[in-house]
Amino acid sequence: MQLRRFNADGLAEFERQIDALRGELPEGETPRTGSIDDLLEAPAFTEPVGDLIVPDHTTFTTRREAAEFLMDLIGSLPAEGIEKDAGLWSWLSARFFKELMFTGGSEKRSQPLVTMYYRFEAEDTRNWSKHHLFTAWRLLSVAPEHNHLLLNRPVGRNDKFTDLVLGNLGLSRIPAIYEVLERLYWLPEKGMPRPRITGPDTFPGDFQHRFIARLNQLEKTYDLMVVSADQLIELLGPEFSTFDSQRAPELELV
Repeated sequence: MQLRRFNADGLAEFERQIDALRGELPEGETPRTGSIDDLLEAPAFTEPVGDLIVPDHTTFTTRREAAEFLMDLIGSLPAEGIEKDAGLWSWLSARFFKELMFTGGSEKRSQPLVTMYYRFEAEDTRNWSKHHLFTAWRLLSVAPEHNHLLLNRPVGRNDKFTDLVLGNLGLSRIPAIYEVLERLYWLPEKGMPRPRITGPDTFPGDFQHRFIARLNQLEKTYDLMVVSADQLIELLGPEFSTFDSQRAPELELV
C-alpha cells in the first residue's frame, strides 16, 4: 500500500469513525465511509506521500518495534515537516489501528478509545505524548541510545512516566535528560524500570515527585542545557546518585 496522508476531510472522517466506535456520534449522524479501512486509499480523503510504500503484513507490539519501522518508512522525509504533519500521523494510526487497539494480539482493547491516541493534533505539543505512533518515532529520534525506559513498552498503551517526560517540554529538551533517567530508573540486569518511579506516594529519589521538584530547583541556578549526564546526576545529589547504574561500587574496609 502506498503511504498517504489524510486531508482535512479525511481527518474529520477519521474522527467520526472513532466516535462511531465509541457510540458517541450525534443522533442522526453517520460516517461517510463504511470503516476506517475504507478511508486508507480513498482519493476524497487522502493524498499520496511521495512514492513511499507501506509493507504489507507489518506488525509490531512494542514502541521500539514501531519506532524502528517508522524510521525506515519515513526516514527520508524532512523531520521538521513530519513533526507537524497531522494528516500523515493520523493516517498511519488508521493503517495500524487494530495493532494499536489490540496490543500483543489481545482481543481486548489496550486502553479506552481516546481520539488523541490516534488523531494527531500537531499544534497541541503538550499532548504529543498521547499519540501512540508519533510518541514512538519521536522518542527514538531524540534518544537514539538511552531509551529503554520509554521504548520498551507496549505501543498501544499510554503510561504516566512517558506523559510526565514528554509532556514537560522544559524537561524533555534537556540534552542529558534521557541518559540521566536511564541511569537512575532503569534496571539493566533485570531489563525493567525501577519500581514505584511514578505514583501517588512520594519517596526518596522517585521521579514523579522528587526528581521533577529537584530539577525545577536546579534550573533556577544552573543552565541545564549544557550540563553532562554525570554533572546533572551530581547536581541532583545523593538522594538520586545512589541509584546511578554507572556508579562505582564503594570499597569495603577490611
